[in-house]
Amino acid sequence: MRTMDNIVADAEAGTRFPLLLLEVFGGIACFPASACLESFLRPCKSGLLSSISGSNTKFVRLLNVMALVFALGVMFAAAACGQGRSASGSAIDAAEKQRIEQLYADDADAWSRHDIAKIVSFFDPACVFVAPDGKRTSYAQWRQNLPESLAQERHSQVKTTVKALQVVENGFVASIESQDSYEIYDTKRSAWIPMVSSLPQEDTWSSDGRGNFKIVFVKFLRVDTSPVVVQSSGYQLTEGMLQQALRFGQILAGADFSPSDAAALRSDLIADFQKEPAKQVAEYESVAKTMPRPSVVTGKNTWLELALVRYRVWQVYAENPDVFRSFQSYPFGRVVLKYNPVLVNSGGMIVTKTDVECQFYADNLVAQAAGVPPPAQTVKDEFIRSLPSRFASLPREQQEYLRRAELRLQGFYTVYIDTINTRAVVAADIRKNVHSSADVWREARQVENDAEYTSKYYQLYRNEAVGAVLNASRVIRQQQDMEVFNHAIQGIMRTR
Repeated sequence: MRTMDNIVADAEAGTRFPLLLLEVFGGIACFPASACLESFLRPCKSGLLSSISGSNTKFVRLLNVMALVFALGVMFAAAACGQGRSASGSAIDAAEKQRIEQLYADDADAWSRHDIAKIVSFFDPACVFVAPDGKRTSYAQWRQNLPESLAQERHSQVKTTVKALQVVENGFVASIESQDSYEIYDTKRSAWIPMVSSLPQEDTWSSDGRGNFKIVFVKFLRVDTSPVVVQSSGYQLTEGMLQQALRFGQILAGADFSPSDAAALRSDLIADFQKEPAKQVAEYESVAKTMPRPSVVTGKNTWLELALVRYRVWQVYAENPDVFRSFQSYPFGRVVLKYNPVLVNSGGMIVTKTDVECQFYADNLVAQAAGVPPPAQTVKDEFIRSLPSRFASLPREQQEYLRRAELRLQGFYTVYIDTINTRAVVAADIRKNVHSSADVWREARQVENDAEYTSKYYQLYRNEAVGAVLNASRVIRQQQDMEVFNHAIQGIMRTR
């Protein structure tokens, strides 16, 4: 089993700074009390489009979903002028919002009919489209590729939801999300493939001063495009939903599933969807809101984010025994527990094998720093074997150490592995306090305590991190000053 390898790999691959804790996990306790954890997944990231100007119909067309509101020009301008309200940052009233929503509905209809003339009429020739990766596409590029892109799809059904509206100077910004169901032709299979796209975006509309509004800027926040795997009772299960469900299972397991287990679970997810599609879709959507999105910098989740997901989910199950029993009976739960078995489920606490692995990993770090032998494998095996029967008799503090073992290890790992000065202090303290293998467990728990937020090692780590940032800024400024100096010297020498 690769549990600890996978967990530490998460730390090596992603950012380990303990940021966004409350923001990311504020809603995780809202997991639906359902055993159908097959549905737990994050928004899909498959099929990200690399270029707006490419031939993909979805991206090109939904860029324009905002386009619809040319007609809004007259309506919105008249309303704004009539009420004497155009201050930047002010809200749009309900009547205007309703008119804008109707215009987006009309635009969705134009997209469904591939009415190019109506689509393009909403855009200013100076409009710029910005993809999630920052790539910019001009109106001319977009307009040139539009007919070819639309020709590659059929049976399109676009639905646009207006999330928010805000008045800005000379216009307004609409935050929308467009959902598009369509078919695209696959030349390799010589067949039409059903697809679903989701594009949350922000459209900036500007007035020409004569009551005409056009889109001048489109910012795509995310692009999710995925093939439809199965449809049932009007609901669609996409490949992206399945992949995210598998990803969530692997997060809970702390390990990658084998190809055979992944394939079997995929089949089970499809079967469950076909039995109760409405319930499954609702659960997919609910859980998607609780899962952390990958970093925009690394494209990965941090170890802290994943550890918190595991901790909070298992805590929900510990506090809801009936839900946990149902979870155990479903294929999703059985696969997760195969890789990460629950060793203790008692007194409102769940301790998994991953938790025990994390505590022993911290012990190994301390033993290594002290230069003493780490706990033998036989010691760990015996600990796992006897834990279920003796957990209830352990002091509450030790129970908490086990229940939060991964979070505690993450804090220890961050201050010890990711630093220079702080690591030296931690190592010196360990060497001072550990004289034999018998001291390792006690010292490991103390180091974990001192590495927690606001504690002494964390404070040292934070100061070192801030210092590193400031030092990097100084180096950059010095390099810039040197470049200016060199340029000036070269100019002086040339004049001679």
